[in-house]
Amino acid sequence: MKMRLNRFAETFQGLASAVTAHQVREYLQGPKRKNGKAVSNRTRRNFQTVINSLFHFARMRWYVVRDVVDEICEIGSPKVQVAEIGVFTPEQIKSILAVSRSELLPAFAIGAFCGLRTAELQRLDWQDVKLEQRVVIVGAKKAKTASRRVVPISDNCARWLGPHWKKEGSVSPAPHDNALGDRFERAASRAGSNG
Repeated sequence: MKMRLNRFAETFQGLASAVTAHQVREYLQGPKRKNGKAVSNRTRRNFQTVINSLFHFARMRWYVVRDVVDEICEIGSPKVQVAEIGVFTPEQIKSILAVSRSELLPAFAIGAFCGLRTAELQRLDWQDVKLEQRVVIVGAKKAKTASRRVVPISDNCARWLGPHWKKEGSVSPAPHDNALGDRFERAASRAGSNG
């Protein structure tokens, strides 16, 4: 959310009350990835949600009038295709982990064997990975559901994590969860697996 708000603030550096629905509509058509490619409709929708929240907040503080907020919130949302969730076979996961860079392997292994979401992996610290107790502690602030969970580490996951385990630091070296997902997709592609 912070990244999306920062990008929006870089584009609109004046008062919130000076921003029009037309400008927001054009802005939502233009976001690009760092590599210059257009972002997905899902990302556009996520940007729109953050912008709508920003303007609702601004309205509550009397920074903008209701009409502006209504116009911005009435901008049509991009259509998002619901992708079918792929399931990897044990052989595919083994192949993906085998071709993964060593700094990414722990995040991939925990994601694959413990079922953590990429956003949770992104926020996960090695202090939360209790290899001896065979659990991963996903704190309330790190979990999507905002409630603490204790996730068991299987023997298989422990074998993959063992050589890479650290006392502290971030489990994921990727700067944000999209980057982690992109890196997993590249590893899957190298392994010839498209779950």
